[in-house]
Amino acid sequence: MTAAAGRPDPSTDPVLVRRAAADRAAKAAKRFGYGCYAVAIVLFLYAYFVDFTSGVAIAIGVLFLVGSIPLIPAIIVGYGVRKATREDPVLQRAATEGDR
Repeated sequence: MTAAAGRPDPSTDPVLVRRAAADRAAKAAKRFGYGCYAVAIVLFLYAYFVDFTSGVAIAIGVLFLVGSIPLIPAIIVGYGVRKATREDPVLQRAATEGDR
Protein backbone atom coordinates (compact mmCIF):
# COMPACT_ATOMS: atom_id res chain seq x y z
CA MET A 1 0.00 0.00 0.00
CA THR A 2 1.38 3.39 -0.84
CA ALA A 3 1.46 5.65 2.18
CA ALA A 4 1.10 8.90 0.26
CA ALA A 5 -2.10 8.16 -1.58
CA GLY A 6 -3.54 5.61 0.87
CA ARG A 7 -4.44 3.34 -2.03
CA PRO A 8 -3.44 -0.32 -2.24
CA ASP A 9 -0.77 -1.21 -4.74
CA PRO A 10 -2.49 -3.43 -7.34
CA SER A 11 0.75 -5.26 -8.15
CA THR A 12 1.39 -6.45 -4.59
CA ASP A 13 -2.07 -6.80 -3.01
CA PRO A 14 -2.95 -10.51 -3.43
CA VAL A 15 -6.70 -9.86 -3.45
CA LEU A 16 -6.42 -7.28 -6.22
CA VAL A 17 -4.07 -9.54 -8.19
CA ARG A 18 -6.53 -12.46 -8.01
CA ARG A 19 -9.45 -10.17 -8.82
CA ALA A 20 -7.63 -8.83 -11.89
CA ALA A 21 -6.80 -12.37 -13.03
CA ALA A 22 -10.44 -13.43 -12.65
CA ASP A 23 -11.53 -10.34 -14.58
CA ARG A 24 -9.10 -11.09 -17.43
CA ALA A 25 -10.25 -14.72 -17.60
CA ALA A 26 -13.92 -13.68 -17.58
CA LYS A 27 -13.34 -11.17 -20.38
CA ALA A 28 -11.54 -13.77 -22.51
CA ALA A 29 -14.30 -16.34 -21.93
CA LYS A 30 -16.96 -13.77 -22.82
CA ARG A 31 -15.11 -12.91 -26.02
CA PHE A 32 -14.91 -16.59 -26.96
CA GLY A 33 -18.55 -17.33 -26.07
CA TYR A 34 -20.00 -14.33 -27.86
CA GLY A 35 -17.71 -15.06 -30.82
CA CYS A 36 -19.18 -18.56 -31.07
CA TYR A 37 -22.66 -17.05 -30.95
CA ALA A 38 -21.78 -14.61 -33.73
CA VAL A 39 -20.43 -17.38 -35.96
CA ALA A 40 -23.56 -19.45 -35.27
CA ILE A 41 -25.79 -16.54 -36.29
CA VAL A 42 -23.81 -15.96 -39.48
CA LEU A 43 -24.05 -19.68 -40.27
CA PHE A 44 -27.79 -19.59 -39.64
CA LEU A 45 -28.23 -16.65 -41.99
CA TYR A 46 -26.16 -18.40 -44.63
CA ALA A 47 -28.22 -21.56 -44.22
CA TYR A 48 -31.50 -19.67 -44.29
CA PHE A 49 -30.75 -17.82 -47.50
CA VAL A 50 -28.56 -20.37 -49.33
CA ASP A 51 -28.77 -24.01 -48.26
CA PHE A 52 -29.99 -25.37 -44.92
CA THR A 53 -28.44 -28.83 -44.51
CA SER A 54 -28.26 -31.07 -41.48
CA GLY A 55 -24.50 -30.43 -41.21
CA VAL A 56 -25.07 -26.69 -40.92
CA ALA A 57 -27.78 -27.25 -38.32
CA ILE A 58 -25.44 -29.44 -36.27
CA ALA A 59 -22.66 -26.85 -36.56
CA ILE A 60 -25.02 -24.11 -35.33
CA GLY A 61 -26.10 -26.22 -32.36
CA VAL A 62 -22.53 -27.13 -31.47
CA LEU A 63 -21.43 -23.49 -31.68
CA PHE A 64 -24.23 -22.41 -29.34
CA LEU A 65 -23.36 -25.22 -26.90
CA VAL A 66 -19.60 -24.60 -27.03
CA GLY A 67 -20.16 -20.86 -26.64
CA SER A 68 -22.47 -21.30 -23.66
CA ILE A 69 -20.11 -23.48 -21.62
CA PRO A 70 -17.55 -20.72 -20.87
CA LEU A 71 -19.97 -17.81 -21.26
CA ILE A 72 -22.33 -18.63 -18.40
CA PRO A 73 -19.67 -18.75 -15.64
CA ALA A 74 -17.82 -15.80 -17.22
CA ILE A 75 -20.87 -13.58 -16.92
CA ILE A 76 -21.31 -14.57 -13.26
CA VAL A 77 -17.61 -14.04 -12.45
CA GLY A 78 -17.62 -10.70 -14.28
CA TYR A 79 -20.54 -9.44 -12.20
CA GLY A 80 -18.84 -10.71 -9.04
CA VAL A 81 -15.59 -8.92 -9.82
CA ARG A 82 -17.38 -5.65 -10.55
CA LYS A 83 -19.42 -5.87 -7.35
CA ALA A 84 -16.37 -6.75 -5.26
CA THR A 85 -14.50 -3.80 -6.72
CA ARG A 86 -17.39 -1.44 -5.98
CA GLU A 87 -17.80 -2.67 -2.40
CA ASP A 88 -14.13 -3.04 -1.43
CA PRO A 89 -13.78 -1.00 1.79
CA VAL A 90 -10.07 -0.32 1.21
CA LEU A 91 -10.73 1.09 -2.25
CA GLN A 92 -13.70 3.12 -0.95
CA ARG A 93 -11.63 4.54 1.89
CA ALA A 94 -8.81 5.42 -0.53
CA ALA A 95 -11.27 7.10 -2.88
CA THR A 96 -12.81 9.21 -0.12
CA GLU A 97 -9.39 10.19 1.24
CA GLY A 98 -8.31 11.18 -2.25
CA ASP A 99 -11.32 13.53 -2.54
CA ARG A 100 -10.23 15.57 0.47
